[in-house]
Amino acid sequence: MNCNSNNNNGTTVEKVERNFHLKEGGGVLGIDLGTTNSCVAIMEGNHLDAVHVRVLENELGFRTTPSVVAFDSQDKLIVGEPAKRQAIMNPKNTLHAVKRLIGLSYEDARKNGHSLPFELVSGKRGQVAIRMGNGKEFSPTQISAFILQHMRDVAQQYLGQRIDRAVITVPAYFNENQKQATMDAGMIAGITVERIINEPTAAALAYGLGGKRFSNFEINDRDGTIVVFDLGGGTFDVSILEISGDVFQVVATNGDAFLGGEDFDNRILQWIVKKFKEEQKVNLEEDPLAYQRLKEAAEKAKIELSSVISTEINLPFIGRNAFGPVNLKMTLKRSEFETMCADLVERTLKPVQKCMKDAGLRPSDISQVILVGGMTRMPLIEKMVSSYFQQTPNKSVNPDEAVAIGAAIQGSICSGQLVETKQSIILLDVVPLSLGVALVNDVYKVMIPRNTQVPARFADHFTTIKDNQTNILIDIYQGERELASKNKNLGQMVLSGIPPAPKGIPNIKTTFSIDVNGLLFVESEDMASGSQVNMFITSHNSLTNQEIEEMRKLAEQYKYQDTQQVEWNVKKTESEELIQKCENSQHVAKDSSNEKQAELGEAIRELRHSVSNRDSAKYTSITDLLKRMSF
Repeated sequence: MNCNSNNNNGTTVEKVERNFHLKEGGGVLGIDLGTTNSCVAIMEGNHLDAVHVRVLENELGFRTTPSVVAFDSQDKLIVGEPAKRQAIMNPKNTLHAVKRLIGLSYEDARKNGHSLPFELVSGKRGQVAIRMGNGKEFSPTQISAFILQHMRDVAQQYLGQRIDRAVITVPAYFNENQKQATMDAGMIAGITVERIINEPTAAALAYGLGGKRFSNFEINDRDGTIVVFDLGGGTFDVSILEISGDVFQVVATNGDAFLGGEDFDNRILQWIVKKFKEEQKVNLEEDPLAYQRLKEAAEKAKIELSSVISTEINLPFIGRNAFGPVNLKMTLKRSEFETMCADLVERTLKPVQKCMKDAGLRPSDISQVILVGGMTRMPLIEKMVSSYFQQTPNKSVNPDEAVAIGAAIQGSICSGQLVETKQSIILLDVVPLSLGVALVNDVYKVMIPRNTQVPARFADHFTTIKDNQTNILIDIYQGERELASKNKNLGQMVLSGIPPAPKGIPNIKTTFSIDVNGLLFVESEDMASGSQVNMFITSHNSLTNQEIEEMRKLAEQYKYQDTQQVEWNVKKTESEELIQKCENSQHVAKDSSNEKQAELGEAIRELRHSVSNRDSAKYTSITDLLKRMSF
């Protein structure tokens, strides 16, 4: 179709509060769904002086939870630290870093060359799926839902009440498909997703509203132009924000959705494999158990090298050669690690430079640089950032918790918990990639340019290219290439019912509306006949409501299995304690008859059998019998 280029543009902003106190009532969680680790936080307190954000500890007392999901030999779902701990013995049924796959088609996942040790298959409507060692297939959205469900359960356990509303964060450079898949994951987990918020924006919100009252950040002068440099486990984002008084405006954003800590781990991993193969003539990549041990050792070495200049990698009995078992013992220096990862560090600089160019800024214009994400602890990263911006980065923000804290602040705004007391803050986020339509000759017509503030609504007028043309194909894309086909296709829709007329006469108004979550709605109307067509861009890979409901039920089923497992674990412990008391009392009662002792022995066997078979009725009756016989 042809474009008349008659734009009717308009943007709106969202007003939120600061200097507030909390109303009584429920809250909204802030969840940082990370590639390597996830974190959950909530706003606490009921008056101004006591209000603060609390990062919630999981069942093991940790403030972050590994984004790891596993299934054991009995098909029991395991999430978090327990899943990570058993990965060595169960590598084919343990999944990590699935955030790198969420919202991708199978072809996109293959083209991006992911180094994840999973068998990727083509799932429904061509979306990527993961085939596990037990033969079951799950989409990255389902796996992410298991993690979100676990994070919600962490919060509910801490709070002692049901809570099912949340603000979930995503990388700023996620496209429409990836954002929608994250929304779907929340719904599968049984969570009402109040907002999707970009991770750098959340970190900036924590930085700007934090202070000692909310998150113990040391901030002297909040106002100015800040850069949020966010290098996490699987993605990299950079955002530039202007903070002036009570206005937070995202000026520009850029990033790399396929760069993060996992890539740094893999450099150490490949270094170990190559060195060991040269020295011992053993290829550890061929042994899944050994390879999983190497992965954990590589991550541990990376973390240690942020604080020491060398680290020892020691893995006894890692493999076998012609002479028997062999051990692995290597020393890795920080300088060696920096050399093998120099190109990865350099890759972060290009998005920074693009972002600065889009914002029309020089390094000297930046007031402060905020480091977010665990990989920013790497000294070489800090050195590169310091060198480019000619200043020492602000490290007062906890890089592992800042995003969840910002999401929790946004969550309390969404819930209506926060009551304005003095003044307001304006949050202005942006579209990371341009959105538009394909015209004749594969021309890409941008409807919403990148770095446009959201929410926003843009319209333009188009016409036909043939005489008596009665329908028009609206092909929707996202990206920055001038050829439409080189960008990411988000969907298609057909406007029918156009009255026959010479080409160029029909007037077709097409409107792009993008909401605060960055999700797109497109509508087209023939102005003469009133024929309309519209489409909410959820992605061609997105889930139907029925599929979401089926996956939600499956997630609840696994949760029920977990609850049952815990219940029977408790019963097993209680039964063994009761059996021990029974056996002790049998030994003490020397005058008891052989018949009574035999009866007691039979009851003990029946109790153990009831626990093994999970027979609740028999467990209850035998327990009562043993108590009567023994006490």
